[in-house]
Amino acid sequence: MSGQQAPASPPPQPPAPPPAPPPSPPEIDRTIHVKCECHCHEKPSPKWFRSSEFWTAVFTGLLVIVGAATAYVLIGQLGLLRTQIDDSENDGEISRQFQRRQIKALVSQAQNTRDSVAAGKAEAIIARKNTEQQLRALEAQAKSSQDSVAAIQEQMRIDQRAWIGMLRIEDVSFDEKDGLLATIIFENSGKTPATNVEFCNSYDLSDIPLHGPTPQDIKGLTGCGPSRAIAPQGTLKIRWGIAWSAQPITPAERQGLSDFIAKYRAIKDKKLFAYIFGTIKYDDAFSNRRETDFCFFIADPDKPQLGVCKNFNDIK
Repeated sequence: MSGQQAPASPPPQPPAPPPAPPPSPPEIDRTIHVKCECHCHEKPSPKWFRSSEFWTAVFTGLLVIVGAATAYVLIGQLGLLRTQIDDSENDGEISRQFQRRQIKALVSQAQNTRDSVAAGKAEAIIARKNTEQQLRALEAQAKSSQDSVAAIQEQMRIDQRAWIGMLRIEDVSFDEKDGLLATIIFENSGKTPATNVEFCNSYDLSDIPLHGPTPQDIKGLTGCGPSRAIAPQGTLKIRWGIAWSAQPITPAERQGLSDFIAKYRAIKDKKLFAYIFGTIKYDDAFSNRRETDFCFFIADPDKPQLGVCKNFNDIK
């Protein structure tokens, strides 16, 4: 065993190399490879346009072209439609604005018309009032003129008419034999004659003083006469209790004379109050019937003297 050699040791191994990086993914070839199935190296057939694949491709291309053209046309029409819609909306807005302006103008015109009508109505009312005032003023002026003319005419009539009034009393006597005798003179102081002159008289004996004849006594003044005319500044004489050819004694006078004689003493002693009264009626130059009333009483039986009554001495 000692003469045997020992086996030789293996040589040292070199260090292991580092691990290789993972392989990168293969690069994609984006080149489109068209598989030629028509035997490219073969000579094309002269009847290629008769193949269905050709016409299918052509038809498909045409459809694509037509579809694109149709889409383009539709898109254009859609844009036009949108434009028209926008224009229509704009036109509608413009139309609405125009209509609103027209409405506002009409409303303003109506308001102006109403204001004009109201102003015209107010002016008409003012004009009517002014006209009414002018008419009233004219009526007042016309009435004033008429009144003035009437007043002038009436004044002329008054100035020209006949006026019969008492002038004086004469020849008064009162005794137991003849009773009361008196002459009462009336005068026409106007500028025109008094025509159809009539007069009547009566008497009254009262145990109390009177202001004039009673209404019953006045109603008893009837049977006036005779009729005559009195010229301007002419006179009419009424003789109480005195008979003369132109004026006979009336029944009332005759009865008065008897009563005055019978009651002479009571009258003389002022236990009775004696009154004579009457009325004169006549026409003036303007055909108006006029009247003059008179009333007297024995104021002093001793003198004797007549007084004028407070009432019933009017010229109408």
